[in-house]
Amino acid sequence: MISIFETDFAGIHKDMAHRKKNKTRPSKTETSHILYPDAGLDAPQRLSEKRKSSLLKTFLLHFRPRTVPERTLKFTLTWGLGGMAAVAVMIQLLTGILLKFVYEPFPDRAYQSILMLQQEVLFGQFIRNVHHWTGNILVAVTFLHMLRVFFTGAWNTPRRLNWVIGNGLFFLILISNFTGYLLPWDQLAYWAITICTGMLEYIPGMGASLQTMIRGGPEVGAVSLRIFFTIHTAVAPGCLFFLMGFHFWRVRKAGGLIVPHAPDEMVAEKPFRIPAIPNLLLREGAVALSLLAVIFTVSTFFRSPPPSPALFRHFFFASKKGVRQQK
Repeated sequence: MISIFETDFAGIHKDMAHRKKNKTRPSKTETSHILYPDAGLDAPQRLSEKRKSSLLKTFLLHFRPRTVPERTLKFTLTWGLGGMAAVAVMIQLLTGILLKFVYEPFPDRAYQSILMLQQEVLFGQFIRNVHHWTGNILVAVTFLHMLRVFFTGAWNTPRRLNWVIGNGLFFLILISNFTGYLLPWDQLAYWAITICTGMLEYIPGMGASLQTMIRGGPEVGAVSLRIFFTIHTAVAPGCLFFLMGFHFWRVRKAGGLIVPHAPDEMVAEKPFRIPAIPNLLLREGAVALSLLAVIFTVSTFFRSPPPSPALFRHFFFASKKGVRQQK
């Protein structure tokens, strides 16, 4: 390493005077060679890597602070529900990607692809179990998280916008579960979606139009399957991840978690703070691993409901009836 006493200051001043006379500026590489003549060509690269590392740390700190109040690390304050919801969303994304390698969103092949996934694909049944049970756990955990936020008063100013965003995230999770219900394309899914979308017709004014738009026609069919598949695998996940990032940033901007206080409790102006790493990071990791253990255990011993018989017979008789009416 070159010390400051070994730097050729006379050469630096001479070069600066020459460039000032000719009105030219040295490049970053030339500057690094003047200040660090023995550093070689890797000096600019090291500076660039250091700058990238600093930017990454700055970006991560937008979601996680450098220090947190010690009282916010108490597990019973949040029960880790927000972190559990985030982990469940990531599990749904990964298992959903794996399922897309096998699933075929076409009425004549959707049901058979589910059967092939469960019977012929290695760990296919287990992956479907994880996807199924995580979806149910995600709804329950998110609902409990919203109850915790409401009863602790964490939805008040300046967090009201984040409360609205949280409600939007819960709505997107429900939409994801609803649209995924049709994808097996069996009797149970078909008639459940038919009844649920049929209720839309009772909405005054726009009910019939909304029902036709969601179904893609007067009844649930091939277009409905394509619409539900697109919403389930592209629209809902994209909106979900965008709002999740904004939601975490708003929590960070509002100052972190709220600690409820008793009416006669003295509130410190500057609570004692401790480093988020490793204190907060270890607790989040423990909650995530515990959730994974529960999901994997449930998925191992409890299979997701098997698909009911396919809809081939229903569509066969429907098409045959239509041909007779035309005659």
